[in-house]
Amino acid sequence: MTETSGGRPGPGQGPWPYDQGRYDQLIQWTGSVLLDVVAPGWRRIDLKILMTVAAADAALTVITEDGGGSAVPAPQGLLQGAAELRSMMYRPGEGTWFGMRYMMEPPGRYWVTFNPAFDPQWDLPRSAFAADLAAFPRDDEHVPRWLRERAGTAGAR
Repeated sequence: MTETSGGRPGPGQGPWPYDQGRYDQLIQWTGSVLLDVVAPGWRRIDLKILMTVAAADAALTVITEDGGGSAVPAPQGLLQGAAELRSMMYRPGEGTWFGMRYMMEPPGRYWVTFNPAFDPQWDLPRSAFAADLAAFPRDDEHVPRWLRERAGTAGAR
């Protein structure tokens, strides 16, 4: 599922002050939303989110007890919650994440990781990454080579 916002920052798509309590609420909320969409007998839930200010994509896979896996539509509102997390996790001069992974195993053990630096291997137009750098500015030393190239600022260094 890919959603686009036309490259304009919207609610949750610009820097917000970090709030540990709100972070915890959003992480717990994400887990409860995921639990609401899986059928009994699941062994692992694996949510992958890619995000810029111009586009967002969520892939949800549920692994069953027999080891089989199936894609499940991502629940409504999940990307909005992720956008809020992304905004709160912005560090001035350092940027924010492009990828988030949320894995859960029964009864409710979970792991969340964020990717602020590595190429998310996501085929988006230059404008998506350029808009993201404008909304979440990074100091030169925190702009990875791949991002510089994908945003069209390769000669800036």
